[in-house]
Amino acid sequence: MKKTVIVIGIIFCFLTSWSQILTKGTPYSVKKQLNNNVAEEVLPSFDYKTLIEEDQTNLMKQAYRFAKIFPVNYTMENSGTMYIDSEGNKIWRLKIKSQNAFSMALIFRNFELPKNAELYIYTPDKSYIFGAITSKNNKTDKILPTAHIPSDEIIVEYFEPKNAELNANFYISEVSHNYRDDNKSEWCEVDINCEEGDNWQDIKHSICRYDFSIGSYGYWCTGALLANTNNDNKPYFLTASHCINTQEMASTVTLYFNYEAEICEGSAGTQTQTISNATLIANKNDGAGNLDFALLEMSAVPPDEYQAYYAGWNTNDNFNPNVVTCIHHPAGDIKKITIDNAGNNPSVYPYPLAMGDITYDSHAHWYIWDWEVGTTEGGSSGSPLFDNNKRIIGDLSGGTANCDGGYDLFQRFSVAWDSYSVNNEQLKHWLDPAGINPTTFDGYYILTYNLPQNLVADVTGNSVELSWEAPSSKNITGYQLYRNEELLGQELPSSQLSYIDDNLENNDYTYCVKAIYEGGMSECSNEETITINWTNINIYDNRINIYPNPANKIVNINNLQENSKIEIYNITGIKIYETNTSQNKINIDVSNISSGVFTIKIISANHISNKTLIIE
Repeated sequence: MKKTVIVIGIIFCFLTSWSQILTKGTPYSVKKQLNNNVAEEVLPSFDYKTLIEEDQTNLMKQAYRFAKIFPVNYTMENSGTMYIDSEGNKIWRLKIKSQNAFSMALIFRNFELPKNAELYIYTPDKSYIFGAITSKNNKTDKILPTAHIPSDEIIVEYFEPKNAELNANFYISEVSHNYRDDNKSEWCEVDINCEEGDNWQDIKHSICRYDFSIGSYGYWCTGALLANTNNDNKPYFLTASHCINTQEMASTVTLYFNYEAEICEGSAGTQTQTISNATLIANKNDGAGNLDFALLEMSAVPPDEYQAYYAGWNTNDNFNPNVVTCIHHPAGDIKKITIDNAGNNPSVYPYPLAMGDITYDSHAHWYIWDWEVGTTEGGSSGSPLFDNNKRIIGDLSGGTANCDGGYDLFQRFSVAWDSYSVNNEQLKHWLDPAGINPTTFDGYYILTYNLPQNLVADVTGNSVELSWEAPSSKNITGYQLYRNEELLGQELPSSQLSYIDDNLENNDYTYCVKAIYEGGMSECSNEETITINWTNINIYDNRINIYPNPANKIVNINNLQENSKIEIYNITGIKIYETNTSQNKINIDVSNISSGVFTIKIISANHISNKTLIIE
């Protein structure tokens, strides 16, 4: 059944969030009004009703199966339609159909795009366009999972410019067919934006639904962003080990932020704010012991528009809360809140917990009997349990809770903290990098690092003079310049708002500057692209005479061309002197300049000279 996204007043819906690091753009087929007559692949049908029946027999709340995964091998050589336009640009398109899918997602492998290439996924009627995915999405493991596209028919479109620095050779390795409606949780569930969630409007921004795949199926679970003692925006994400316990699974993770109803009992919220691909950095799941936690580091920091919140936590092993709250995505549904506030304190579950083929350590879980508000379901696995101070004390392993009663078991945060000493088997090493060993730590909204403003690039001969304005922020320690997306020189002090990039070859250059803060670094400022096309460069012109050198009072410069400009720069690239002269010689007083090594730049109508000056 095809589901169409209706956008009122907008012809096309372009997703521009930094999720799978999407960039503003328009598919080539839209700009050129190409038809959809492209080669298609049709996935085989399957008995999804039997899968749903199988899922009903799972009493413990484990990862919630919702999708059939089809292994495929779709490449630009064996599938789709390739088109090369009159300028030599490549456009490859492939249509994929899977009948009765509520939504579809893809996993790309060997994924590496060249600069200026663009990848889109959209519905045939182009009412839903996902992209552009660009080289900013290139990952170390070259695996890129996508968010689910709400349709049973999608088109993949790849644009590669002529003379690209490399030819992409990615392939689609898996197609995910969602066979469940993702808004079918139980009747007693309570939306996070109902009255019961009024005091949780900050903390709710830490909780995400996520999907992942393993073997032949895709699953939903829940988890939460975690604060760390450096407050450095590291995107650490806590969930259950019975959901994610290998790096292969972590690479397929896609987090969905703010998937909730805007009002109590309202309609489903957005599913466009996503981050894909993660690194599994800690869990304990081996023969020597088992704990049901997994700590992931996501591939990107959530962008500002996600309003991401890093949840606080409580490591106190003897703490016994009298009110506990769980925020989660039951059955993959919009965000819900579940509360036990009747004074039935959670107790420590003293026995080993057997789940499937794994038995988890004794005394490692909180035991909660009979929620007063809402319940948990499959898909809630990994969701955080909060104490009355809104700090995480556990993550959901499973249980029998439903709208009529039952119990739940949560992996205790204090046990996962440092019960095992190896770094990748505990939380402490990652969440307390400052080494302060707190028993509690409060959450915070993502720290925003404001950008430098109004970067300007001025070209003189084969040099580029860059200048920018400081952001209106405190705690800036310096700036970092980038040329063509590569680091340019060393970190500049916070007082320096200009820089000279010298001796460039004829080419195009794109610059940006980032502000460095005590806790991290901003994104790039506005970009400035310039072209160097200097045909008469004469650097280190021997006709120019500078004396005395070393100097301590007066420097004489002879054999200048008319209307020359003289600039002096210190060793860090800061301009400390500038003058113009129409004469063929000039005397400069350097007695007030501190001793050191300097560069004198002499700019005339048809050449640039750079000379070294030593002041004693």
